[in-house]
Amino acid sequence: MEEDLYDSSELIEIYRTTGKAEGYTSVLNLIEFPKGIELSDLNVVYPTREDYDQALVWSAKLLERGSPVPALDVVLAAMSVRLGVRLVTRDRHFAVIKSVARELKLQVKR
Repeated sequence: MEEDLYDSSELIEIYRTTGKAEGYTSVLNLIEFPKGIELSDLNVVYPTREDYDQALVWSAKLLERGSPVPALDVVLAAMSVRLGVRLVTRDRHFAVIKSVARELKLQVKR
């Protein structure tokens, strides 16, 4: 089974439904959605300088293409790539990020 990193939109849905999130989320997502800390089996990871550096590269490329996305989303994508886990989201911004981050493993739910 592939390991998952959940963004805020998916944390909110898990919180609302099952309350159990096996996998990871970023401390930044918990700042955005503090109730996420109540989810069982959730591991919290922190961004590194490497993540911010990679996010800056991707953000510059997206801006050049005329399709910037929120900074938090790009940092989360960089974390996902560094950790080698799939990013699970309900936010379509991540599909835009994938256009410059081909190595990003992504699941966009409805």
